[in-house]
Amino acid sequence: MKQQLIKILSIVLLAGVFTACNKEKLLEKAIHVNIGGYNTGSEVLEFSIDTVVYRKNPLAAKNYLSIGKTYPYFPETREAMIRIKEKQTGKEIWSKKLSLPSRELEFFFPVVIINGQNVWSEPPAANPATNKLGFYVHYPQSTDLIDIYMKNDAGQLAYLAKNVKPGQFVYSDYTAATGFTDVNKDYPVYFVKAGTTNNWAFGSENLSRHQSQLLVPRKADTKGKVQAYFVTPGSWAADVARLFRLPKEIH
Repeated sequence: MKQQLIKILSIVLLAGVFTACNKEKLLEKAIHVNIGGYNTGSEVLEFSIDTVVYRKNPLAAKNYLSIGKTYPYFPETREAMIRIKEKQTGKEIWSKKLSLPSRELEFFFPVVIINGQNVWSEPPAANPATNKLGFYVHYPQSTDLIDIYMKNDAGQLAYLAKNVKPGQFVYSDYTAATGFTDVNKDYPVYFVKAGTTNNWAFGSENLSRHQSQLLVPRKADTKGKVQAYFVTPGSWAADVARLFRLPKEIH
């Protein structure tokens, strides 16, 4: 009797080991989901992929949206639903259905939430002869057109866009400018009223200035890129959110 019990327990344990091994083999597939953008609303948001809700990573109100999550799935899984909801009310703000399995393993989605909606719109087609930089300025206090430029230590200016109308995406052609080719340097970016160089777009120099690297093209032979940004005055400086996948190569 004792020997029979030992045999039964051994079989059960082995079955558990084989089941665990099979599950590991089934869970060999995974995708990585990235979201970049901005939440202008006053509600804290929550991100989920299918039934996995990332409650420990809430998305702050009036702040950048920056999400990077790996989602493992079984081979028989055919789709995954990505959602952003208001944490308190449960209202769905944005969603995207992904077909699985996919040849693509890494996904990037731009999301800009204004008045409870995603205002992102598809950019123009790439032009192999130049780069296209797009800006969406969120500044309900004014409808004045805005010029955007970088400034180097020598005082030279390189315009990224001119006559940008707040509340819509505006794209301009840009190739690397002389004096702005150092890939290791952060050139400050300024937002001014169109036709001026120091009439600050957002009321003060600090709020109309952004110091961090925007990853604009730095090499003269870099062409064919399409890069969009969302701009709004933050607490201490201008907030600029990247709305494109991070490049794998240096510009």
